[in-house]
Amino acid sequence: MHPFPHHYSVNASVRPDGDVPLSTEGVRVIESSPPKEFDGPGNQWSPEGLLTASVADCFVLNFRAIATASKFSWHSLEARTKGTLDRVEGKMRFTRFDTHAKLHVAAGADVERAKKLLEKAESSCLVSNSLNSDRHLTMEVVTGCIYLNAQKTRARNRALVSQSIARGDQSSIKKLRSCSLRLG
Repeated sequence: MHPFPHHYSVNASVRPDGDVPLSTEGVRVIESSPPKEFDGPGNQWSPEGLLTASVADCFVLNFRAIATASKFSWHSLEARTKGTLDRVEGKMRFTRFDTHAKLHVAAGADVERAKKLLEKAESSCLVSNSLNSDRHLTMEVVTGCIYLNAQKTRARNRALVSQSIARGDQSSIKKLRSCSLRLG
């Protein structure tokens, strides 16, 4: 990591109508517009969506860094963050961010350690820590998904689902289908 302080600069320009190009040096331009809730088209990133995305992105990147530093093995992490915008004391602001994390780990992984690392990732998120909003993290740790090679794993899981169907093992069927769906 580079020494502090870090500085981030983003350029935005707007005309009486149309989308807002957002740019910074060395990064591709994205466009934003008001969300449907503010009578916008809802087909672009909005400031509200980008802020909520920043909370989710910071969380997952934090987890990756913390898990790597902790030498914790994991397969994938999915996070869904919901930001709540409300009017408080006559001003609109985000009042809450709810993040649900679903972490996939190998069978036999230390689930309690995984949960502690997820909590640490959430509590050390610099974006969330910079906001005056409540935060809530829910988590799910899924064990048993093995992601060696997506194509081979899909085929392996299909075969295991077939075997589980033959045995009538509904729990294994559900878990294996979940693993296969994650692979696309």
